[in-house]
Amino acid sequence: ISPDISFVGFMQTMLLPVMLGLGLNAAALALWFRGELRFEAPADQGASTPSVHGMEGACESPSTTGPTWIVYVGSVIVTVGAMVAGWAAGLATGEVALAAGSVLMFARAARRRLAGQGGTSTETDFGLGAIDYSILVLFIGQFILVGATVDTGLPQKFFRGVLGPCTEDLLASPGCVYWFSGVVLVLSNLIGNVPVILMLQPLLAAQPAASAKTVWLLCAWVSTVAGNLTMLGSAANLIVAHAAERHGDSSYSSTALAKASALPTLLVAGVGVLLMPAFCPPLADFLGGLALLGLLAL
Repeated sequence: ISPDISFVGFMQTMLLPVMLGLGLNAAALALWFRGELRFEAPADQGASTPSVHGMEGACESPSTTGPTWIVYVGSVIVTVGAMVAGWAAGLATGEVALAAGSVLMFARAARRRLAGQGGTSTETDFGLGAIDYSILVLFIGQFILVGATVDTGLPQKFFRGVLGPCTEDLLASPGCVYWFSGVVLVLSNLIGNVPVILMLQPLLAAQPAASAKTVWLLCAWVSTVAGNLTMLGSAANLIVAHAAERHGDSSYSSTALAKASALPTLLVAGVGVLLMPAFCPPLADFLGGLALLGLLAL
């Protein structure tokens, strides 16, 4: 969508806001769930609920010892490293990810067979059994509906009406930056963050050339962070909720998520916008460079 954004440039811009966001979210979760988060086994094992036992069983992993496991972990590390190196070198993101995913699927299949875990089922059966088809159908219907809606031109009229004088240049002033960010955040939680980006594409493509890259980066940050606000904000939330339900845990609801995530999400989004190049490009580049150097040093 925006060919001027490279993998390294995107990472440099997002690294510091993401690290700060992770810290704020970790602190908020530790405070909110301080009575539930434990790092040792509960004293009363009999008090565990069936849903807890179900989740524990789902998290059990195969043997993590022996040469087979070591070779598998090594192949994963090499593959992921090669994938990141390919992105950093400017290779096509989609093709690199597809190639890496294919290698990882083959590595997992080989590990399961060598460890004697395949049984009578084939790897095709195992892989297809892990697919959540209801989520896929939801996405297919969502994208068809969004595409048809964009073709009507109504989203463009809506955005022009809501954004008003900021429409022609979303970075014209700090007020425009935060107003646009607020619109993206709210709409991401009404119709999902991916549909919002698809609907915004014609508007963002019409931005001044000097600010187009920064607008896309700002939109990427806000729409991604917005996914933590409510259940509908991100596809990942729906996937986690479906997985929890399959294991008998129905506590992961929209209300429960919003109680723990609303305030941290708004805070993280606001602080991240301040660190975007929209306000002070030299400072954002400097801080991003320092964060990237620190990560490489680790």
